[in-house]
Amino acid sequence: SPLLPASAKPLAQNEDIVNIKKALIEIKDEQTPELTVPETLKTQENQEINIDSLIEATDNSGDVDVQIDGEVNYAIPGIYTLNVQAKDASGNITQKTIQVDVEKDDFYDHIAQAAKAQLGVYQDCTMLVTNALKAVGINFHGWPEEYLSLGDLTNDPVPGDIVVYSGHVGLYIGDGQVVHGGWNGNQTVIASVECDKPLIGFVHVRKP
Repeated sequence: SPLLPASAKPLAQNEDIVNIKKALIEIKDEQTPELTVPETLKTQENQEINIDSLIEATDNSGDVDVQIDGEVNYAIPGIYTLNVQAKDASGNITQKTIQVDVEKDDFYDHIAQAAKAQLGVYQDCTMLVTNALKAVGINFHGWPEEYLSLGDLTNDPVPGDIVVYSGHVGLYIGDGQVVHGGWNGNQTVIASVECDKPLIGFVHVRKP
């Protein structure tokens, strides 16, 4: 084997110098949550929507928090905007909006208008109510007291509610006024809610 210079020494294992630089690798989650919401929703006044059940949010971390900012007043028709935010454990955020259109419930107004459209028609009281109810898809004809079965009694009537008397029936149109059939020789007229027949009550019609 070749001779080493006198000044050279064999490298011993404990004399090996190895510089190892340790690198700290930080894995940063920059993936935003997946957020699925309906863009628009429609309903009628006083008919609430379970919006929470229509929102889906997922994230690769498996941990996502969903918040809804905004309110919908279902008693007042209008267009409402809700801001939905999905946030994961790393602070990544996805935002979307939902537009909720609360439409006026004109079901009862249709009944009232159909009653007023019959003014001057010669018919008895039950046919007046029967014909008005057809405007909202209700087909019913019976004795005056039998119209009680079409809804629930109320102390706060709205135009379109049925007014049931003992032996008579009419349709309430507001301001203490009722469309009566069978009046003055079977004529259809507008007159006071108070008449010569004992009042049984106001019936708020059930929707079909």
